[in-house]
Amino acid sequence: MAFWFILRESIFPMAALLGIAYFHQKIFKSDMRPLNNLVLYVLLPVKIFHELSLKKIGFAELAEPFLFMVLLTGSLAGLGWVAAKFLRLSKEKRLAFILSVSMINVGNFGISLIYFTYGSDAAYQAILTFVAFNIPLTTLAVYLSSTKDTRLQALKDALKIPIFHATVVALIFASFEIPIPPLVQEVTGYIGQATFPMFTFVFGMQLANIRLSRTMLAPVATASVLRLLISPVLAVIFLTLIGSSGLSYQVNLVQTSAPSPVLPLMYAIRFNRSPDLLAAIIIVTTILSALTMPLVIQFAG
Repeated sequence: MAFWFILRESIFPMAALLGIAYFHQKIFKSDMRPLNNLVLYVLLPVKIFHELSLKKIGFAELAEPFLFMVLLTGSLAGLGWVAAKFLRLSKEKRLAFILSVSMINVGNFGISLIYFTYGSDAAYQAILTFVAFNIPLTTLAVYLSSTKDTRLQALKDALKIPIFHATVVALIFASFEIPIPPLVQEVTGYIGQATFPMFTFVFGMQLANIRLSRTMLAPVATASVLRLLISPVLAVIFLTLIGSSGLSYQVNLVQTSAPSPVLPLMYAIRFNRSPDLLAAIIIVTTILSALTMPLVIQFAG
């Protein structure tokens, strides 16, 4: 049942939109950078602010998810670095590879899967996990993707993309119970609805431009193993260490066993950091997750 649910709710809708974007790009050969920048600088910050402020999640609620995020993301980044060295990847491909295994699609893939697997009671925990794992996704991932020579310049690049800013502002509003006007909630909600479809559309356009080669086979296969097999094992270990149990344990384990996210691809396009390799890893891990995620769900209970 879980297998067909993942196909129906995640794989099939994404495949349909990817197909439309793919053929659009093949026919019209559009410049994807304006759409990519629209997602990074407008749609995603607005979406994050809307969701976090709506759920009224403050800093206190993020303590345990944040600790879990640091342990899992740090371990996966370390393993990714070792694997990339072993594969003898170039610097640009090494960074793309590390991001693909250490960053997780806890958002449009993970949250919907949690909701339909465990019901509305799990939605709050899923949002907590989403917020915690989006901290490195909206800061460290941008920093590593930057092509600037110095760390300070790379940090400036990271700060120019307002995704993290939107997260902090929303958390401040929630923590201090600052009321948000209904009109602001309504407008941000409307704008946010376009975020994930536009994400996927830009992804499909990149797939139309991708240049596959045999040299991608080993990195894609290794990244898939790390993201879909090794990551759940590490998640079980770390969740046990921090004492997570019950619904919190189930949600964290399932949500962090999801495939590689699309957001690092947006960064790769923005900074021209091996988008072909990232796109290949994202599509392969997304397809293979239809096989691995039912097993994780069954194990989580």
